[in-house]
Amino acid sequence: MLKHHMLGHSNVTVSAIGLGCMGMSGFYGAAEEAESVATLHRALELGVNFLDTADMYGPWTNELLVGRAIAHCRDQVVLATKFGVMRNEQGAFLGINGRPDYVRSACDASLKRLGLDVIDLYGQHRVDPQVPIEETVGAMADLERAGKVRHLGDIARDKGATPSQLALAWVLAQGEDIVTIPGTKRVAYLEQNLGALDLTLTVEDHTRIDAAFPMDAAAGSRY
Repeated sequence: MLKHHMLGHSNVTVSAIGLGCMGMSGFYGAAEEAESVATLHRALELGVNFLDTADMYGPWTNELLVGRAIAHCRDQVVLATKFGVMRNEQGAFLGINGRPDYVRSACDASLKRLGLDVIDLYGQHRVDPQVPIEETVGAMADLERAGKVRHLGDIARDKGATPSQLALAWVLAQGEDIVTIPGTKRVAYLEQNLGALDLTLTVEDHTRIDAAFPMDAAAGSRY
């Protein structure tokens, strides 16, 4: 019997091993739809209920594939998808987008492709350095309130903090000889950033953050 765990601090129970669906849409060789659907169905038979996709896989075709494959058993699946990496129909990468209007349109497009009324777990695939993270996450929270998303990929909300506060608190916790210099052009974000000084991270918090963002896991020119 496959073990199941609670997902973070939510009330969602997922299989200890999920299934990443990216490779079903051409990233690791040619796409083989019949074999991919068979793999998805077999995973469900074996107790795997946590599936991960993203709008940029394909692009777009992976969400279509997964949506068709789970149409008969939607209630058995915890489905995660992501937004933020833009591609055109030819597959070329067009950049990162975290603007609130894009977040909303991306979610609507994913729901349509997946054939769903609600996404179980919605996350930002890549952070847009041109958009304050609070604006992106705020748009995601609006989707949750609208009933289009059940849960967000946001560690910070469990602490009652903003993502920037959590990040700053983590940096400050690395030692008394460390200072941070976060930049902003808005008074509201300045005050939010200073709120990180009142945020205390537990050992469990550090463990969760380290698991979500392991050392040396990030790569690319913007890092």
